[in-house]
Parts: sequence; C-alpha cells; structure tokens
Amino acid sequence: MPTDVSQKEINIEYPDDIRIDKDVNDDLPVEKCLYAKVDAIAGNYTFLISEPIPTGVAVNNVDDAKNCALQFAQKYPNITGIPADELRIETASKVKQFWNVILHQKKGKYDVIGGRVKLRINNRGEIFYYSSSVKPMKKYSDDAAISGDDAFDIALDYLNPQIHTRLKQMLAIAPIPAEKGYSPKLVWWLEFRTKSPLGLWIFWVDAKSGEILRAANEMPTVDGSITGEYLPEYHDDTPVVGPFTHEYMILDSDYGYTDGEGLFFGMGSVADSHYFYTTLSGRYCEIEDHDYTVGSYSFHFAGENLDFVWLTAEYRTDQLNLYYHTNWIHNWVKNFLGYTGMDYQMPARCNDTWDPENAYYDGEGINFGGGGEYMHNLALFADVIYHEYTHGVTHHIYPPDALPYEGQPGAIDEGLSDYFPCSIFDDPLMGEGTFVSSSSTYMRNLHNSNRYPEDFVNEVHHDGQIIAGAWWDIREELGANYTDSLVHFARFLYPEDFEEYLYAVLSMDDDDGNLENGTPNAPVIYNSFHNHGIGPENFLEVVHEPLPSTEDTANPYIVECEITSFLGLDSAVVYYRVLGVSSWEPIELENVSGDIWSAAIPPQSLGSIVHYYIRVRDIGDNTLNVPAGGSTNPYFFQVAQDTIPPTIEHIPLSRGNVSAWSPNIFAKIEDSHGIDNVTFRYKVNDVSYHDLEMEYDAGMNGWITVFDCDVEIGDVVKYKIIAQDISTAGNTTVFPSEETWVEFTVERDYFDDIETGGYDFSHYNITTDYLDMWHIETYRTYSGEYSYKCGGDGIIAYDDLVDAALETPFIYISEDDTLSFYHWMDAETSNVYIGYAWDGGVVEMSTDGGTNWSQIEPTSGYPFVIRENPVSPFPRETPCLSGRRAWQHLVFPLNYNGYAKFRFRFGSDGYLTREGWYIDDVRVTNHNWVSVFENDLWKPKVLALKASPNPFNNALLIETAVPENGNLRLDVMDISGKLVRHLYDGEVRTGIVRFRWEPDNIPAGIYLVRVLLKNQSDIEKIFFVK
Repeated sequence: MPTDVSQKEINIEYPDDIRIDKDVNDDLPVEKCLYAKVDAIAGNYTFLISEPIPTGVAVNNVDDAKNCALQFAQKYPNITGIPADELRIETASKVKQFWNVILHQKKGKYDVIGGRVKLRINNRGEIFYYSSSVKPMKKYSDDAAISGDDAFDIALDYLNPQIHTRLKQMLAIAPIPAEKGYSPKLVWWLEFRTKSPLGLWIFWVDAKSGEILRAANEMPTVDGSITGEYLPEYHDDTPVVGPFTHEYMILDSDYGYTDGEGLFFGMGSVADSHYFYTTLSGRYCEIEDHDYTVGSYSFHFAGENLDFVWLTAEYRTDQLNLYYHTNWIHNWVKNFLGYTGMDYQMPARCNDTWDPENAYYDGEGINFGGGGEYMHNLALFADVIYHEYTHGVTHHIYPPDALPYEGQPGAIDEGLSDYFPCSIFDDPLMGEGTFVSSSSTYMRNLHNSNRYPEDFVNEVHHDGQIIAGAWWDIREELGANYTDSLVHFARFLYPEDFEEYLYAVLSMDDDDGNLENGTPNAPVIYNSFHNHGIGPENFLEVVHEPLPSTEDTANPYIVECEITSFLGLDSAVVYYRVLGVSSWEPIELENVSGDIWSAAIPPQSLGSIVHYYIRVRDIGDNTLNVPAGGSTNPYFFQVAQDTIPPTIEHIPLSRGNVSAWSPNIFAKIEDSHGIDNVTFRYKVNDVSYHDLEMEYDAGMNGWITVFDCDVEIGDVVKYKIIAQDISTAGNTTVFPSEETWVEFTVERDYFDDIETGGYDFSHYNITTDYLDMWHIETYRTYSGEYSYKCGGDGIIAYDDLVDAALETPFIYISEDDTLSFYHWMDAETSNVYIGYAWDGGVVEMSTDGGTNWSQIEPTSGYPFVIRENPVSPFPRETPCLSGRRAWQHLVFPLNYNGYAKFRFRFGSDGYLTREGWYIDDVRVTNHNWVSVFENDLWKPKVLALKASPNPFNNALLIETAVPENGNLRLDVMDISGKLVRHLYDGEVRTGIVRFRWEPDNIPAGIYLVRVLLKNQSDIEKIFFVK
C-alpha cells in the first residue's frame, strides 16, 4: 500500500457490475451466451463471452482488425451502450494467433477516463471476447474555467508535499455516478510524484469549479514478512559472479555499452596503453544512492584484453546487486516474454531515505530502502527487485487510468508482481528473509487456498494472493513457460477484476477464436480459478423431477433431466437397482435435444422398489451426483397397485369481497403415483355452477383456479376440491369432505389478513439482479399467525441489494376509498444525516395493470427520505418508511375510480442491513359507501376493465365494472387497433359482468381489450403467450 499518506484519498464509488442470466440476453445477435455482466447504473454490457459475434469483416492484418472493431461498434450500440462515433481506436495488435483491439471512449474532443471497449477478434472477423468499462453519458459543456497550472496548484495545496515532480496533465471527461446513468464532468487529469508524503498521485480536478473529485495514491510498494534461503536470492547468499550487461563504459576516446553477455568488442585506440572508465549505469538501468557514492572505476592499462570484476569487498553490495538483477529481469521480460516496453534507462535507487524499510515503483523507477529495525536492506533481495520491476512492466502495459491501485485491480497489480518472481525462482514463497526478526517467515505464499470473496480483505498485497494462487495452480499443471505467457499476454486486454482476468487468460489459451466451445486447457484454467472462488460457481448442474411410483409393469421408466456443463460433458449415467439386489446397473443418458438427456430404466414386476441416481462428469473431471450422496441417498419409486388417495393441503377461504373478486383458490395436492385431475366445485346461494378444472402452477408448486361467476354483497359461497390420482382405481379425495363444503359470505371491503395463505398477492424483484425477499412469516404478526415479511426468515436481516415488490390483486376503487394496513419496520437510517435513510419501504399504485407505478403517501406522511447512494434502488430524496418502528396502522387516501393494484416496495443498498419490513391486515375500504350502493347492490362509479391472468396462454377472464344499465360492446384488437375478435354486443345491468375468452388461430403477441358503454370506454393491454 502507499506509504506515509498524510492526506486522505478522495475516491468515487462505482457500483459493481451485475451478472445477468445467460438465458435472458434477448438483445444479443447470437443464440448462446456463456457469461455476461452489465453496468449496474446504465445497463450496458460490460463483459460478454458468447458465441463469436460476426461483424462481416475478414481480418488479415492490423488495419482489418481496426475496421472490424469499428464495424462492431457501428452494428451493436445495444451492447456497447454508446454510439460508434464516441469510440476511437487506441491500440491494435496481434497477440498469439488472434487480434487485440482496444477502443477508447470519447465525448466530444476529450477522452473519457477509464472508458474502454476491449475486444479479441479471430481471423474470421468475429468478436469472441468483449470487455468494457464504458460509461454512457449525456451531453456536457466543454468550457474549462481554470488552467492546468491552476489545477496543479489546487492539488498541491491539498497535499502540501515537500518535493513534487509533475508527470502528466490533460483535460478529460470523468464519468460521475448519478441517479439515472452517469454525469460527465470535464476535469484536469493530473499525475505527479511526491516526497513526504511519498506517493504517485492521480488527481481529478473539476475544470470549472476547481473541486477535487478524486485524489488517489497509486504507488505500489512492498511490505509484509519474508524468510527463507535460495541462492543467489537472499541478502546472506555467497556472492557469485555474473555478467553486468548493457553497462556504460569509456575506452580511450570510444564510449559504448557491454552487450547482453557483459562483453564488448573492438573499442579503444591501437596504442599500447589504454584508459578505461565505467560506472553502475547502462542502457536499461542507472543506479542511484541516497546515502553513498555510486560505484565507478577508472585506470590505465596495457594490452588488448580487459576483464574487470566488480567486487563486493571493494564496492557496495546493494548497488552491485541492484544493477545486476535489474538488468537480468529486463532481459527476461524482453527476451522470454517478448515485451520491449521497458527499453529505457530505469532509475534504480538504493538506500531510499524517504522510506528506508520499504520498496516501491514510483511510475519511473524502482526504489529500495536500506533497512532498519525491522527490515534488511531490500536491494539485496532478487525477488523484491523483480517484484518492483514487474510493477513497472504492468503499468507500462496498462494505460494510466485502467488499473487503479485499490480493490481487485490493485490486487491484480500486486499478484502479478508476486507471480513472476516466484515463477522465475520456482518457489511459491515471496520475499523470504527480509525481516530482521526472523529468517523463517515470508511475505506471501502463492501455493494457497485463499478464495474470493471469503478471504478478500480489501488490502491489495494480501488479496493479490487469491489471483496469484490461481495462476500458480495453472503453472503446476501446464508448466512455467506456458503459464507465464498466458498471464503476461492477458495483461494486454487490461482486465480489471479477477473474473475478467480469468476470461482474458482463456482467450490467450484459445485456438479457434471461439471461447463458447472451450479452449485447449479450459479445464485446468477454470478449475484453478475456481479453487480460488473466481469464475462459475457450478461447473455442472442437473435438474431432474424424481419419478413417481407407478402401476406400469410393461413400459420402461423414462429418467429425463436437464444437464448444464460449463466445460463440456464427458459422461452422464443413470445407475439403478431393485431393492434386494446389491449391484447397481448403469444406463448411459442420451441427448434428446439441447441440454435435455434421458435414459430408460427397464420395466419391473409389481412389488418392486427401484432405487436410482444420476452421475455426470465433465471434461475437467468434475463429477456431480443427483441426488447428493448418489448411491447412499438415491431416489426411489414403487411398482405397485395404488390404493392410497391423494392428500389435499388447503387453507379454506373465510371471506370474499366484491371489489377484488375473484380470490385465488390454491391447494397443494400430492400422490405417490401422480395426479390425474383436480376439480373445483362451487355454488352461490345454493345455486350450483359448472365444475372448473384446477390447473397446476409449477412456480407455486400447487393447483390454482378462480370463481367463474358474479357475486354481490351478502352472497353465500360454498366450494370443495376433488382430486383424483392416475391409478387404475382412480383414487379420489374430497376437501373438506364428501358431505361438507367450505363456506363464506361475500363482503364489501377488500381485506386480507394473510391467514389464508396470501395467494392473491404476488412478489418479485424490480431491479435486475437485486433480490426479492418477500415471504410468508410467523415470527412477527399483528393479528393471527401469519404476516408478509421482506427480509430473512424469522429475526434474520434482509440482504444487501434488495429491490422487492409485494403486489396486491386488482381491486376496484372509487373516490374516498382508503388503503390501510399494519406494518412493523426495522431498516437502516443515517446516523449522520438526520431524517435520511439508506434502506426503506414505499407504497405504490398502478392504474394500468402494473405497467406504470406511482408512489402514494400516507396521511401521516413518510418520516424519512433516501440518502443519495449509487447502489440504492431508489432515487435520492425519495420519501420512505424506515428506521425501527413497532406495529403501526397506516392509511393512504385514494383518489381514483376504476381497477387498481398496489405494491409494497422495499429496497436496500450495498452495506448495512436490519431485520426488515412486515405487512399485515391489508384493507381497502370506503368511508362514503352511499355513493356506490343502490338498494344494497354494489354500483361501480366508472366503466373499468380487468383481465386475468395476464400474460395468459389458454383462457382469459375479462371482468367489466358497469356503472349503469345500457348496451355494452367488448372487442379484442391488435396493437395497431385493428379488430381481431368481437366478443360481446348487448344489454348489461349495473355491477360486475364477466366474460371468458379462449383464443383460437391467432399468433402470440400483445393485444388490446376495449369496452364501450354509451360515452365511456376503457382499454387494457393483454399478453398472449404460447
């Protein structure tokens, strides 16, 4: 970490990118997507590994690669999130066998800080690796009110350093997180070195106001504990003689440098006597020393040959050691890794007085303290020298704004600087022996089991062990040379987090320009990163519905499952045995289509009990047994006559109401052999209606229906549920019984105390990848046994990043109605900003079926407003319920005539959490009911429509609230208004009129239902799916 930081750094918090489901990328130009992330604020793609994306440009040279990248930006702004004219070519090169192109984001005439699209392109002109740090922004003013010198003065006034050196300055656009998207700020981007405080500083100074938006010390340094012996690596090694390469020298009137072997040829005059001079300075290294004179040597000699040896007995060992190893690592980087970006004379400083017990790269050179109470002289340790030099390599490869020294980027920076020295010395221990107090300790160990995020502590040296550990695991499998090249070349895609580095490494390993179909060493690479918590959580997933018991003795029993394999499937087998037989019989699963696999267990005789389990293995030798435990915990089913009727679990309805008719009737019905059909039988005022078939809802794991009739206040409704299994006997169960019925009276108020299961409510997450934590709860209730809670089970708190809605059914409301409920709240508020909350809840209403929502306010008002936070699901200053409050009754006035829905929305940011939000006894009532009743019959005030379910795929129930007698017309139209079906045209009476529509021979899509009555009309959008 940076040392001697006397001023607090100023940083801008950017939310983490959000991973999205690979099956919901409908806007991509390919069918298969392996991995994708989007920006949490703007929603543009920030990472994408998919089938190669075509551009139509074949790539044969670097110009083709540039054109291909620009064509990609032109064709797919839905991926980049910005127009193509806001991207420029920054770099383009061939790395291994494919092409890297980096596009830099610009806004007007200025570059956007950190905004890049990083592409890897195959020779067919297809994008097979996409990474982006682009921030979509609106327009900005490009007028600068202060000069670069003014900006430097502001930064220096903030730091007040003893010594400073300007390095770079430029005008650029800084993307600032805002409520909706990013806000562009024109800033002066400044870079300079300082002493006291020691640092390599990056400042963003607002070019208009002079405000410091960012101040970051990005000087990488060494600290920790080091121990061990390894010649010639440590301070107490016996000195050995090696070539001093590329060293400056004078021979007579000639001057030059030694070569890569420390040799020189053909220099000097033809005289017998010669003059020779040299010092510890050369093409690629210049030794500096804060405390001692840098070694030099001159003398006269006779003869044609000169062999000069720097001896530690005569010159300072730290200077000689630093010169030798700086040149050695330069040669290794240049000749082995093939990187020439370090071909300059790097200052290498001994006995640094600014920080005598540290070492650091300062943006130009490498610096080493001479030691003290805790540390030995750090210039005497080769791996420390290579560590700091590697910082220089990394920062010459990455652009200055692409790898901030914090979080995962900083850990990557440190991990690289640990990995390469350890790989060179074939030793996973970094920096042994540097501590004075112990020769048996070390700084860091790359042979580790550290995992992300469990072991991530937000300290870059410690956290670098996580990703360096993954690279070391790869090295143990693939060898040093190949792994070194993968890790090195991946840097040229500028990966800034652990997962991005994984895919950058894979892209370097790839041999066909398509990551979706794997790479030659994908199993090793995926597994190595997976060992450290990076990459996909599960390489193998199996979804299977266990086989029920059966009476069938003639046909095989089909085991069907969905298998997802990240690396590629090697084998998939069903193992089965009949009870009483010790051995398991294998049956290979066969691919039916896509990810669906099946196998057939042979038919068995009556009385058999069949055990089975599924085992899958991928090409990386990862295995998965389903169910967990495999042979010790198998599935089983019986082949036997079924004499046991189904079981019905149902909470009887205790009330219904005219304003939200019909309630959902839900039941969980189970049978060991399976259910054939479920019938819903009912009557109103002892008048029977036709039976309804209940439908199975996989999401609710139960059977559901609604009443298909009209009711009025005071009607007595009776019903029962009849379930029959698939046995030959047709075993039947009736709930509550053959002789009795569930009975309730229809009331006028909408009321739900959650005691009958809360099945009329639905709940879901609102913001993509935020959580929905609404559930039925018993831990706290206002009345009865149940309430709804947004949070963990019982007293357990809600999680970070929640944006959850609990939604009511359609409710017909009229003016003077009120929504009321009881709530208990414990959510995070600010201890600093009084009246502000970080987390909280609001109540919203929709009058268009849930397409649009608006917040409604209780009579007592909202006690808090949301504090600005880039990861909050709420805009700043949103009024909300928050804090800790015991059960409280809230009343919300309503001013609308027609059908409406309400939802209770709870949101949390990414930090502290509390217990959550409880809702109970939800009621909609009218305090002036005379206006909506005539002769004890409920009379709607306006014409209104309600269609359910919506979306639908079979039959649609259309309910119309009719305010007066007259001729009613009901039509279905397409989205352009063209008539599709005419459903009704005739006289109706005041009240609720219901219609049932079963579409035939029309395509799936969006349609409109329109109702007309005299001079009134209403329209609702419906979604028909197949």
